[in-house]
Amino acid sequence: MRVLAVASLLAVAACSGPGGTEPGTTAHPSDVAQPWGREPYTRTSEIEIDGKLVGYLVEYQPIPAAVDVERRFPTGSYRIQGLDFDDVGFITPRGAVYRHVQGGSTSLGSWPLEEGLRAFYGGGARIRLVPLAPAPPRKPAAPAAEPKEGSEGEKPADEGSEDSGGTSGG
Repeated sequence: MRVLAVASLLAVAACSGPGGTEPGTTAHPSDVAQPWGREPYTRTSEIEIDGKLVGYLVEYQPIPAAVDVERRFPTGSYRIQGLDFDDVGFITPRGAVYRHVQGGSTSLGSWPLEEGLRAFYGGGARIRLVPLAPAPPRKPAAPAAEPKEGSEGEKPADEGSEDSGGTSGG
């Protein structure tokens, strides 16, 4: 009964759609995988099958006892994401693998992690998980630079013509 409750909770959370950004903002796909763009206490890894990148895996790691954090999935769960970081499936803490489909999710069975990923992606001999190294935070885009009055750079044509009369300091 408890397993059914956890699976139901995960299915509802998974159907709510991908999260991570505030309404009205857009995240750069690579930011979603970085610590500042994802849920707390998670780790994102690349999923490679036979040397080819096929998606990303978000692991829900333990939360320290003194920290009060709400997350979409419990510790020990995994979100399976496509190459564009959209959620395409998930794995429960007990190894049940689900694929998102129109109107919900469908079970692919219970597997150890690598075998579950193999079942999810339809085979492959070698599965490799490569944790993404955190990149430095992106700097905010600088506003378009406007010419400053009195700067050494560009001068209007009429200012430059007065000074270029052939004398250099009077």
